[in-house]
Amino acid sequence: DILQKRAELYFENKIYPEDYREFLKVFLRNLRSMRNTRYVEYEAWKEVLNYTLNLIKAKSDKLFELKRLGNI
Repeated sequence: DILQKRAELYFENKIYPEDYREFLKVFLRNLRSMRNTRYVEYEAWKEVLNYTLNLIKAKSDKLFELKRLGNI
């Protein structure tokens, strides 16, 4: 899925939470604007959002672990 690939590319090189916040603000704004679209499209966007949130959690956990080990 193209949206999933875009999310992967965005997060590949970003690790800091500030980046995620900005990305999510834009993402949620787009999601809200889709309220009047077909249910299937809305569900697809929700799926991408969940995928994105899982990526954020994985990156945040990784950052926390690196800090804990003193690598950052």
